[in-house]
Amino acid sequence: MYPLFGSAYDNFYSVKKFVDPDFEFHRVMAQVTGTILLELSDSLVLPIDATHYASALQLYKDKLVDLNTAVLETEQISTYMDYLNIAIQNFTSAAARFHLTVDDAVTHPLAARAVNDQLMKLERMFIRNDIALPNRPVQYKHVLYAPDADNVYDTVSLSGVLDSIKQFNASNSQSIENVKRQISLITLSTQAAAASLQFTLGQE
Repeated sequence: MYPLFGSAYDNFYSVKKFVDPDFEFHRVMAQVTGTILLELSDSLVLPIDATHYASALQLYKDKLVDLNTAVLETEQISTYMDYLNIAIQNFTSAAARFHLTVDDAVTHPLAARAVNDQLMKLERMFIRNDIALPNRPVQYKHVLYAPDADNVYDTVSLSGVLDSIKQFNASNSQSIENVKRQISLITLSTQAAAASLQFTLGQE
């Protein structure tokens, strides 16, 4: 971020005069965006790898445990974490099996459509339309990613659990129930994501 960003001086003149006089960075970003859009539009099967999502989720969970072992390994919480681990394993296995069918899908337009539909719906499995994240504006409903509560320019993974743990550590009260709830929401969403990858055209 450049120092003028978000200020009254963040205007065309300042960009032209100081930030990007020849608009080289703007051109590069337009080229990158255009290349991505062309790749998406020209691909029979969307270039999205669900196994990367599963690996990232495992990494986020491991990091969360490393930073909050005292809370997450207590008797009250450990069972909830066990269920989350099972859900992540199921998601990882489902993603691996799903991508074994992708090569076959390119030979049949209907199969390719079914695969693309599943890939597009995958992200929606992690969005909870019935709730908002704790202490966040109502529009933040993704259980895996959200802006940092203290810095909206930073992204936090598993933010609902992390915020609930912070509340619990600060209050040392019954807010442990909020930690359980947030872990349960991630578990349900992860299991739903695994289920969404189970069926492909021509397979049971």
